[in-house]
Amino acid sequence: MNGRSYRKASTPASGKDVKTDWLSWSLQAIFGLAAGGIIGVAIYFQVCRINTDHMKMFICGSGLIGAGLGSFFGDRLWMQLESKYEMPQNVKAGIIANIISWTMVLIGISLAVYALKDYASNF
Repeated sequence: MNGRSYRKASTPASGKDVKTDWLSWSLQAIFGLAAGGIIGVAIYFQVCRINTDHMKMFICGSGLIGAGLGSFFGDRLWMQLESKYEMPQNVKAGIIANIISWTMVLIGISLAVYALKDYASNF
């Protein structure tokens, strides 16, 4: 061709070959937990008003949803606008970290739905 040799970037074939960066994964999860909890408080007081038993469960559920999404998507969840200086990156996570992330999301959805269902049945 033109005499230049291009090397293909070495990428792992599957998620199990990726080493998990547990520090960034956990920091993204903590930030997601806080953001999800704050959003849960805002939603709860707009929808349900006052009932402390259901409020705790709903806020924990929304926090877990935020933690799971934050740990899975990483900076791509928080930095939606592209920057010419630094592109948002996913957290380097293996299969175990991804399973933990999506388990947190599913448990959070279950808690939030149960809290809303229990609230609606006492209406």
